[in-house]
Amino acid sequence: MIWHGADDPSLGLVDYDPSWFDPITVGVGGLTPALELHGAAPNPFNPRTRVVFTLGEAAPVELVVHDVRGRRVRTLRTAILAAGRHELLFDGTGNRGEALPSGVYLYRLRAGSTEAVGRMQLVR
Repeated sequence: MIWHGADDPSLGLVDYDPSWFDPITVGVGGLTPALELHGAAPNPFNPRTRVVFTLGEAAPVELVVHDVRGRRVRTLRTAILAAGRHELLFDGTGNRGEALPSGVYLYRLRAGSTEAVGRMQLVR
């Protein structure tokens, strides 16, 4: 239940059912998800993990890893990928091949106009 406060108290209590909403981003035609991010596995990881995702249709894809301060530490892939399941390996190194320290890293996956973000933890 949600109570409507000062915005319009005449509305009173309103039923809210989150099952009314479809949490999946849908692609063209509404049948196939444009992008499904399955996450990183294993997580936490040492020395490597795989970011797994599925594309509903071919799309330009960019997968970037950031540290918790938001700095880009690695670009894993920038390419046009076919529809289907994909796995991209992250070996815990930066763009220059340097070993990254233990910590939490965020990865941002863009496929066409759709974007998804995940979190992974490197434990050395």
